[in-house]
Amino acid sequence: MASSQDIESQGIGLHARHGVPEPEFPDIQEPEPALPQKRYVNIYTFTRVLCGLLIVTNTAMDWALYAELDSNCEDIKKRFLVVTIIGTILTIAQISNIVYQVKVNYKEDFKFQEPLNYVDGRSEAMLMVLFVELPQLFLLQDYSKSPCDKAKHCSTDGDSGGITTVTKDPPNIDDVIDIKFLTGCAVVGLVTCHFRYHLSRPLPRFGRRGVDDEYKMLKLQQTPVLKLIIWFDQILPKILRFVGLDILCLCRKFKIPMVFGDCLCDHLTPIWRWSYFVIECWVCRFTYCPKRDRGEKASEKARREGLPCIFVSANSGAWIGLAEEIKHLFKVAWYDPSDIEKGFKFLYLTPVDFKKVSAMNSVHAELIEDEGEPRYKIIDIIGREEGLGVENLRGSGLIAGESSIDYSEIVTINLVLGKEVYTSNNQLGGIQIMYSNGVTHDVTTDDFDGVYKIIQWLSYMPKCKGSPLPILETGDPIDREVEFVPTKAPYDPRWMLNGRQNPGIATFWFSEIKLKEIKRMTRNCWQKGFFDHKSFHEILQPWAQTVVTGRARLGGIPVGVICVETRTVEMTIPVDPANLDSETKVIQQAGQVWFPDSAYKTAQAVRDFNREELPLMIFANWRGFSGGMKDMHDQVLKFGSYIVDALTEYNQPIMIYIPPYAELRGGAWVVVDPTINPTHMEMYADELSRGGVLEPEGRVEIKFRRKDLEKTMQRLDKSCIQIVEKLTSPQLNPDEKAELQKRLAARQEKLLPMYHQVAIQFADLHDTPGRMEEMGVITDILKWHSSREFFYWHLKRRLLERQLKRKMKPVTHNVGEGELNSMLHGWFVEDRGTVNAYMWEDDKAMVQWLTEQIREDSMDNAVSDNIRCLQREHVLQQVRSLIQDNPEVAMDSIVHITQHMTPSQRSEVTRILANMDT
Repeated sequence: MASSQDIESQGIGLHARHGVPEPEFPDIQEPEPALPQKRYVNIYTFTRVLCGLLIVTNTAMDWALYAELDSNCEDIKKRFLVVTIIGTILTIAQISNIVYQVKVNYKEDFKFQEPLNYVDGRSEAMLMVLFVELPQLFLLQDYSKSPCDKAKHCSTDGDSGGITTVTKDPPNIDDVIDIKFLTGCAVVGLVTCHFRYHLSRPLPRFGRRGVDDEYKMLKLQQTPVLKLIIWFDQILPKILRFVGLDILCLCRKFKIPMVFGDCLCDHLTPIWRWSYFVIECWVCRFTYCPKRDRGEKASEKARREGLPCIFVSANSGAWIGLAEEIKHLFKVAWYDPSDIEKGFKFLYLTPVDFKKVSAMNSVHAELIEDEGEPRYKIIDIIGREEGLGVENLRGSGLIAGESSIDYSEIVTINLVLGKEVYTSNNQLGGIQIMYSNGVTHDVTTDDFDGVYKIIQWLSYMPKCKGSPLPILETGDPIDREVEFVPTKAPYDPRWMLNGRQNPGIATFWFSEIKLKEIKRMTRNCWQKGFFDHKSFHEILQPWAQTVVTGRARLGGIPVGVICVETRTVEMTIPVDPANLDSETKVIQQAGQVWFPDSAYKTAQAVRDFNREELPLMIFANWRGFSGGMKDMHDQVLKFGSYIVDALTEYNQPIMIYIPPYAELRGGAWVVVDPTINPTHMEMYADELSRGGVLEPEGRVEIKFRRKDLEKTMQRLDKSCIQIVEKLTSPQLNPDEKAELQKRLAARQEKLLPMYHQVAIQFADLHDTPGRMEEMGVITDILKWHSSREFFYWHLKRRLLERQLKRKMKPVTHNVGEGELNSMLHGWFVEDRGTVNAYMWEDDKAMVQWLTEQIREDSMDNAVSDNIRCLQREHVLQQVRSLIQDNPEVAMDSIVHITQHMTPSQRSEVTRILANMDT
């Protein structure tokens, strides 16, 4: 059975911590007295009223903005008007729903255990943003391209069903987050399946339609609110398609719940990209159903176009059903009708009942004579509807296969909306299991936060496979210094990446300090880290905590990040409820060490970042692999080899940096050495870092033992030198010699601790960055404070070079990376002159030159000219090679070529051929 956890393990997992409580609806029989009013006046009712008021207020504000729009923006005004009307309709629906709840409850027509529309306030807020705040999306513009100066606008593409923005310059990160928030709210699958489910909770209850359910359905269809919802279902696709959104499928039939793949469409996505959604919806009480061909097509289309694929899941496995039309008709043939404890022979249908279901092909039966009457013995129950048994497993297998292929070829994000379907859901696969073992990458508090996380993750990824990275303006100066400085003592590595609150700024009373001083202290209250301010987003946090992984931005460039925990952490092994003898175990794991779980976490993160085509920053600070018997048994070295495999396959720049007071030693150095992937890997070290085979203490124990320390004392210490000289005197008697040896031993014992430290310092000087650079194992020595600016320009240069090399490779077959670099160097010197050849080592200057070469409208484009020349030579070489290998087609080729020439070109060819004869 393919459960949600199985699907989730195929990609980036996003697990919702809390789901909306699932109300139970009892069968409606006789009307009962209404409950007191306070039962229905709860937090959801207040949330609904508040959201309605917010919608009305915001709609009025939007109308005021609409009145100020330029008359030239007719298209924008039209779209704005439609969306505002939708918001107003939604407001009326909400208010009427509240009124009708109170009215129905007091009239005692019928009752439920919970209000009719049990709404999660956050989901309703999402709907409010979709239908009322969405105009802001259509009012985002590039002022240089729009005739309307007061409004901003997006270019829409109704055919493909999404929105792309037209911008001249990269937007500010805050604007992008707002756009992602709005577009995330408008994701077609979540809107049509999930949030609408919250809006009208009872609808998915009718996946199994019995007599009582039909009665409930008829009862519900009499309510004006649900009539409005039915009408809204019919008109919504047309309205949204008009404003630029295309919903291919909604719940068109009121009785039939939506199934997997019904939302096969291009959906709203962040700036400059499309994605495809595969929706696994609430079918037949949170279980799998068939009809997955549409989901397969969405997956195939995402792979074909290299687009991210997002899988939204809220199920508990394959759906198990029964043929309801047979369930109410079958009869039992007992061995002894008077004593049924003797058992039964078979199940059967009477001829009258068989006639009712024979046209449906719901059952295979054999006509027999039993107990003096004809009976149809049931052999196979097929069922009128598909999706009752094994066919659901086939669909689950299809999804598992598609998810596996997607994970290996394109970016895949899984959103698992956790519902407490099982009574022991947490024990079977709750967040304390799936989040702690690395299956789930992140946990969200609710669906609102889940959509935001998806959009946030998409903002780090290229719009499609092979596209440039989305580089955004973050407002954090790239030339600023890194304020937080790592220390020798253990610290939180996240401070190094994201910064921290300045511990030197104490709390103060506003009445005791001047306003200017408050502003000054406020500016200095945050120590900024290496990456852009608060851009680091951690994943897999509770699993293998000795390694920290996540995504961040460096000057707006999205990068994958791997860092090392320096503190001792605890790994908790939970108790197994199935084993009465088991108990919770807490294991201490030292920092700066690779354990089996953290080594596997590192390898998995590297592979994920490679699929996402992100550059990789590794802040190396490992002393080696854990060498205990248990860790060796748990295959720590095998998982370490996975890191090598992942780095070997990496196709983006990898920057390895040893920060201040960090060290990289032994096997840890081996698995991240640049020789693993010299094309893409580079290693740098801080001036205060260290690297070597062993730590100085270990090297001293092996290579600078006590005998060597005593020799050093006898060479450097004056007292030891004098005693040794006296011991070499031939006039010494045995008693004097013994006394001198005793004095020497006492002196050496006294000096031993100090000289041991001297030996450690001597060994430590073999591991300095200066020696590493001299040996050629690192590229350069950096200073921590200025490392941010260096890596920004260097990384941007590598990305631009990679972009140009992609254009060069089709016309330079069998040319290695080194030759491509030499060609670029030669073109640079040719373009800028020999005098400026030294600028090749200046990353900032090279970024400027490479940016000019990539621009297609550049008048001075040396790289493009050379690529065209290479392409011409490549084509000519192919023609020559084909004719040489097939000389019999030479004449036919000449005739064919001359047919495509102009008269002047033919004359020139004739002249050349005549000269060849002479």
